[in-house]
Amino acid sequence: MLSQAQGVYMTITQLGWVAAPILAGFIASQFSDRHNFLLVALFMFMAVGFGLAIFRGKKARQFRKMELGHKHKPRLTLLKTLFKEYLGTHKNAGPLWLLTFSIYVWIAIEWAFVAVAGIDRFGFSEEAVGLILGAMMAMEGIIFYTSSYVMDKIGKRYIITTGFLLLFSSAYFMFLSTSPAVFILTALFAAAAVAWVIPGTEALLTEIVPPKLYGEMSGVFDTSKDFGLIVGPLAGGLLATYLDNALAPFLLVAVVAGFAALVAGYALWSPKEIEKMHLKGILKLK
Repeated sequence: MLSQAQGVYMTITQLGWVAAPILAGFIASQFSDRHNFLLVALFMFMAVGFGLAIFRGKKARQFRKMELGHKHKPRLTLLKTLFKEYLGTHKNAGPLWLLTFSIYVWIAIEWAFVAVAGIDRFGFSEEAVGLILGAMMAMEGIIFYTSSYVMDKIGKRYIITTGFLLLFSSAYFMFLSTSPAVFILTALFAAAAVAWVIPGTEALLTEIVPPKLYGEMSGVFDTSKDFGLIVGPLAGGLLATYLDNALAPFLLVAVVAGFAALVAGYALWSPKEIEKMHLKGILKLK
């Protein structure tokens, strides 16, 4: 039931992604964009207070006992060493990093350029853009559980590959869209692709990385998300500026998603779905 539990968890966390853009669009329309940052500050103070109320006394001591020691001291210069160790854990570790990077390129671009394109090309209001982004996040939340359930039945490689194929086609039609209805519909399909890819990549990570190294290796794996969030809006913004087209970033997403589908097909569609970890790699890590 690991995948199903993950689906339930990701569906619950998705509620914040649904409510936030709708609330932000409403505040921007009724007050100003600046008031959204005031709201974020209020939520942060509430979160700090909530955390201090929960993680204190006996509960805090219990959490400290659960913490495990790390093999290395946390220095930035160790990233190269840890990345080599990560690649040595399994033959699919590198492709998995690329697949996660690719999906986070889209996640960054959707939050930046769905709003820009909606306002610039189709004349949406801030409130309408908030509703669209909220609907996209709701689409993800609905499919998170179903994709995790399907993953248990048919395997990770199916949902990862089909997710990128769906993203490729959806992003391409977002780039070609000339009407608001087509843009919104394809955006919803593109959002759904995230809910197919991420449960598969996260589950694959837990399967190919040894449990005792999971903390450090998951840290290396998470750098793919950060790089995707950096490269996505930067490359998308440059492309939109160069082509003078607010829809151009979605063409970039289509190219990246097509590349990711090829990587997934090459790495995951072998005669054996997932190979056992290489003994040689594990011995090196020891």
